[in-house]
Amino acid sequence: MKIKDLTQVWIIGNDYVILNLPIVTYSVQPHWRNNFEPNNANHRYIASFKSSIILNQTFENEYKCEEDARKGCEKHLTNLLEYLFTQLNKVVEIKIGNT
Repeated sequence: MKIKDLTQVWIIGNDYVILNLPIVTYSVQPHWRNNFEPNNANHRYIASFKSSIILNQTFENEYKCEEDARKGCEKHLTNLLEYLFTQLNKVVEIKIGNT
């Protein structure tokens, strides 16, 4: 499975980005510790997510830049969807077309 380009789906604000889907929401924002770090080169971004799907997988949440954080969220989303479809495959039969 490959996720399509999500560039147009991210909601971009002044200092945050959000990916809001029916099953999960991801948020990326500047790390709160940036206020105590005078060197901008050391500033980080923190990513978080909220979902009703329980996935036994670690979620890396500190990144050097917003783009890396978005990629991390999209990687996590891919794994989440693979897990979801694997679980659904056990209980749902999907028929495509009239067959």
